[in-house]
Amino acid sequence: MLLFDQNISFRIVKLLRTSFPGCAHVSDRKLKGAPDRSIWKFAETTGSCIVTFDRDFEDLAALKGPPPKVVLLCTGNTGTLELAHLLRKHEASIKHFLHDQEMRSVSVLRIG
Repeated sequence: MLLFDQNISFRIVKLLRTSFPGCAHVSDRKLKGAPDRSIWKFAETTGSCIVTFDRDFEDLAALKGPPPKVVLLCTGNTGTLELAHLLRKHEASIKHFLHDQEMRSVSVLRIG
């Protein structure tokens, strides 16, 4: 499951439900405004992958390793529709990152 960080609009979930079933926003999980480590722990516990612009999660991933995994968006200021399009464009590589055994030890996927 993809878990979108608070720096991404909650509206992204509706746009990506077909491509990424079960995706959620931190506000859906009562984590809006939560510290990064709380979001990390939630994602680790639930098997979620954090999708974010926040490089602090990349630092946590380097320190702790997976799980959870992190999709780091390196696009700068991007609107919700453009971001949904970008994630759909990279759907195959995201799913490969999340589910393929050869990617098991890789903690961060950069998109942008």
